[in-house]
Amino acid sequence: MVKNIFASSHLLTYLQDFDTSDSLSVGLVLGQTCDGKDYIVHMAKSPSLPPKKLRNLSDVNDLWLADHAKQATKMLSGGMYVIGIFVASETDLVTSFPTNLKAVLLQLSKSLSTEYLHGNTSSNEKIVINYCSKSKLVKCKLYDPIKSIVKPAEINFCDDNKWIRLECKYEIEKNYFWEEESPEMDLKEQMNVVLKDVRKNLKLSVILFDGEFKPEDECLELVGKQKKISKSERSSYENSNQDSRPIIVQILEETTDESSDIIIKDIKSQIKVVGQITSTVWMNPRASYKMASNAIVEDILRSLSTRLEMHWDSLIEEEHREDSNSIHEPPRRVMITIPGTEITVSDYLFPGEGAEEAKTSVEEILDIKLAGLPDEIQEVEGFIDITSYEGNISQIAEGKISKNDKEYSHKLFIIGLIFALLVLVVSIIVHSVLKNS
Repeated sequence: MVKNIFASSHLLTYLQDFDTSDSLSVGLVLGQTCDGKDYIVHMAKSPSLPPKKLRNLSDVNDLWLADHAKQATKMLSGGMYVIGIFVASETDLVTSFPTNLKAVLLQLSKSLSTEYLHGNTSSNEKIVINYCSKSKLVKCKLYDPIKSIVKPAEINFCDDNKWIRLECKYEIEKNYFWEEESPEMDLKEQMNVVLKDVRKNLKLSVILFDGEFKPEDECLELVGKQKKISKSERSSYENSNQDSRPIIVQILEETTDESSDIIIKDIKSQIKVVGQITSTVWMNPRASYKMASNAIVEDILRSLSTRLEMHWDSLIEEEHREDSNSIHEPPRRVMITIPGTEITVSDYLFPGEGAEEAKTSVEEILDIKLAGLPDEIQEVEGFIDITSYEGNISQIAEGKISKNDKEYSHKLFIIGLIFALLVLVVSIIVHSVLKNS
């Protein structure tokens, strides 16, 4: 059975614009798989592939292309993936499907199979699109690098693909403790503990869409038909497209009563993680609510793991030794709209960096040109005010305790004193009774 693949017509122009007279161009195909079909949202030529000019497929550096795929995936929202590659060449390179093309796709799949990146779809198949400038034809095939099976596919260029936007704000505020007898862990290992815990909590959470619990197998395209608008809201939406409004997603996590079983232990280190992750995902209308839930979870984990990895790499580059007591500020998320679409991708900026850095990064990795900064780069997460935490850090470093801790210790002392007095009174009464008897 031939698989159908859909792409916007401007992507055909993108392929036709490559100069294939004395070289070929290779890049990534980004999109989403839904309802047995693949939907392409963007194509990005790989930057500076060595050698500078690729004469044939044997010149393609599979490790370089795989690393490009990894960097591009970090910019994609949950539910979006590197679903394949394209080759623009003078001659047909996909009909025979040579061995070195299979090797490239195998390396691509391996590099995206990391724990929190969620780089591969549930299907192992990757798309290969070949534009042949000699015949002016676009050919497409699927390849499963695990089973080493090539399948036929048909690509359709059209402009009627629609997307539904889902938005979510996920808050994190939790303490992590390491006891005296626990194994030594560096900051990177401690970050992995945080990621593992966040993933576990998200998997066990309940996800609501516009405040409602939805059946997993129900399609998102029904949301416009089922959503009710009050009279006060109706007037404000008379001249707007109802489909353009995002679905607001809420994540309800299980809460536990930590005061029920208090255990006092000596700890050698602790990390307090505080913040909010802004999540925006784009789904095909035929996607189910289960797919949307998975995309939100993927987006949060992909974003958090990317930031922590960038933060850790920055510490290594600066040859920064980990202080025993310090405040770490991972990069914040900004959203960039892909020109010609409504789809947004992400970049991450460290404190002190601005829109210009995001513009340079996105243009290089995704091979797009941003005309202006203010309209295309959105600051979706506020800056962190770390002054409120500096006092607590200095108190810990000096061996001091907070006011709440002092009050709690004072209460414990009074309760202990009262209990001791009661024991003393009971002992005196018992002693008197025994003496008289």
